Amino acid sequence: MLKKISGAEAAVLDPVAPKTPATGLSIKKVLFPTDFSNYANYALKYAIAMATHFNATLYVLHVNVLLAQNYPPEVYQGMDADYIAYLKRCARDSLQKVVPPEIKKQLHVEEILEKGVPYQEIVRKAQELGVDVIVMSTRGRTGLDHTLTGSTTERVVSLAPCPVFSIKYPEFEFSRSKSAE
Repeated sequence: MLKKISGAEAAVLDPVAPKTPATGLSIKKVLFPTDFSNYANYALKYAIAMATHFNATLYVLHVNVLLAQNYPPEVYQGMDADYIAYLKRCARDSLQKVVPPEIKKQLHVEEILEKGVPYQEIVRKAQELGVDVIVMSTRGRTGLDHTLTGSTTERVVSLAPCPVFSIKYPEFEFSRSKSAE
């Protein structure tokens, strides 16, 4: 839909149409990074809704930090190859359970397991896949780690080659009191 604003035409996104001629907006690839937390699970419904609305491919990405090669060898001491293979299997199994089977029947979903530093791998994968948008939770890590290193989402937002929708997990349910009415 086009609206006249101060004599100039401006495209206004129609939230109902998958692609409008006025905006030319077409989302074909949605990247959803997950750490399997409740925060990520909450953001998943937004990623699914966007991918469904635009009939886009949904890429579900998990970056396994423990299996990252950039850790010093001491981290892996005592871990045998079978245990590392077990960790990979667990991550793969968890990744395959992120999107419910009934959604997978309606939507093209690709699951991707990477190892490394989460924000770096998310940005790298977004570039490699040529995604149109990233949908992710605003939280995952908390506390001192966040204070010292910043959040993964903040870093992705600043480095991503595409728009990033950061979804805030509702921490509290607010209700209107009768006295406020």
